[in-house]
Amino acid sequence: MYTCTMRCNTGLYTVHPTTKILQSHQVVSCDSTTDLWSHEGTNNPSREWFQCVRVYDLSSLRLESTMTLEGDSKCPKTSALNAQMKYHLLNSTNREYQCLTNGSCSMADDESTCNSTNNTILYTFLIQQTSNLAYSVLNAFGGELKREAESGLVIFNLTLPDYNNPNNTNNNNSTSNSNSTSNSNSTNNSNSTSNSNSTNNSNITTRASSGSSVISLSSISLNYTIRNSCQNGTQLVDSDRQCGECGAGHYGRDGICSECPLGTYSYLPGAVQCVTCPTGTWTATEGAQALSQCQESCEVKRVDNGVVVPSPGTMVISSANVSLTCNTNYNTVKGVTASFPCTQPLQCFSKCTLPQLEEDLEKSYLSISRGFSPGDTIEHGASISIKCINDEEEKPNHVTMTCNNGTPLRSETCSSVGRIFKRSVVLLLSIITVMIHISY
Repeated sequence: MYTCTMRCNTGLYTVHPTTKILQSHQVVSCDSTTDLWSHEGTNNPSREWFQCVRVYDLSSLRLESTMTLEGDSKCPKTSALNAQMKYHLLNSTNREYQCLTNGSCSMADDESTCNSTNNTILYTFLIQQTSNLAYSVLNAFGGELKREAESGLVIFNLTLPDYNNPNNTNNNNSTSNSNSTSNSNSTNNSNSTSNSNSTNNSNITTRASSGSSVISLSSISLNYTIRNSCQNGTQLVDSDRQCGECGAGHYGRDGICSECPLGTYSYLPGAVQCVTCPTGTWTATEGAQALSQCQESCEVKRVDNGVVVPSPGTMVISSANVSLTCNTNYNTVKGVTASFPCTQPLQCFSKCTLPQLEEDLEKSYLSISRGFSPGDTIEHGASISIKCINDEEEKPNHVTMTCNNGTPLRSETCSSVGRIFKRSVVLLLSIITVMIHISY
């Protein structure tokens, strides 16, 4: 078994195609039974060789949380929810939230939303890690917040002005509201009887007749997702902790590298988009890495009475084959299904129905050989031998019938001349014999 080692220059790495693990070198081996290198497996159908690329830090690290609240069926202003959520997090003794106090995390107020459904409220908010992105603190952050939310420990105490938004039904509103902060304080103010009662009034909406009524929303569940983002032209690698450039023949969007589509190419790592081939050219496969892979193109044409693959209108390189399958009672020059170069004119020809055969003159009947009989069909271009049925040895003894796009054509007809001549000779000899007898 042969092995080969490829090493990248300092500061560059290879990215494993499936695990996305960074390595400074790659070792591949050759299987003598299949003549394939080890990297040419099902996980790498294009058999693309490893590329050395640069690695960057994450461009962003976000905790996206959706908290389910109960206690009212109408969404308050998101600014009020944001203010009380911040108050809860900043005044907590949980060390998992300390990134907010030390400045390594922040809350993205303008991306918060509130939607109401089935008498519950869905409050979505985002926490973004802003420093030391190679080490995420958001997993622990989200886990602790989920525990508190599902234990009913996150409570929002809101006043009616927090709902005073004519467009707040199922919509978000990021306008700041200083009342929400003071309301949070009043929740923790044991001297405020009405606020204290509403906080302890588990999940029940209280709307007193006075203008100072308080609505309590309690958390019942929370789902969160950690989203690591890379700049365009790169992909998430190394357990989603870093971003590696997309290799040549690829482009990167939303942390994912994809092969350049047919008809495009990219010749440098880190491409954000692929370059379109010049007019009249196309690529044979996806993932082209050079302009030289753009070859003369051909558009697949529609064929009457048949189906072509790829479908009509598809662009391929001019040397590519297309498959043509003809409908019932039609065939190509190679059979019912066959492959042809895209540039070759394609046609489905009609099959021929064999007729009942009978000659004029002496009524010499013809039979069709090789198991065929009148009413059978033969493909376009096919020829069969027809035997002339006579009781005499005559030429031709056989004729040929060929199918030409639905019309059976005979090469010639069975000859009756020999038979007539022989019968005439016999008749003449008979007459001579009779005349001889008469003369005697």
